[in-house]
Amino acid sequence: MPGRSPLPAAARSAGVGEVFGLIAGALLDDRRRSAAFIGGAGSASRTGARLDFESGEAALTPAARETVEGVARQMTANSRLEVFIEGHADRRGTEAANIELAGRRAEAAAAYLTERGVAADRITTISWGEAAAETRAEDGDGVRDRRVVITLRRRARPTP
Repeated sequence: MPGRSPLPAAARSAGVGEVFGLIAGALLDDRRRSAAFIGGAGSASRTGARLDFESGEAALTPAARETVEGVARQMTANSRLEVFIEGHADRRGTEAANIELAGRRAEAAAAYLTERGVAADRITTISWGEAAAETRAEDGDGVRDRRVVITLRRRARPTP
């Protein structure tokens, strides 16, 4: 219909930050619905795997590499799997710097997967920066916020 916006009414009347919140909420809901167990060492559960990082660093630790290798093994064994990699940062530094750092963390995990034979078109990364912090600013140094969360989900069709 001419003149009608495809966006929901809430998004049409919202500011940029509110629209980002609506999109982020939809992505998180999708991640929860499509979560699967990821094998390998490190922290793994039904919602995915978690990789921890040192403050200001994007390099994978040995434990993180081992976890990502488990993800790569599962993806190699099942061509219907795709991976969603979310980068996070603590509240230290500027918002822009934290978005960039969280992106480098997600890309480090993605690069390690591609080095192990996972096709890049099966990998999606996103940088949340400090936007999805697990700790409050007054709760210490944000160790829990310096992370990457990896979620596997099934594709509709297998990759050739």
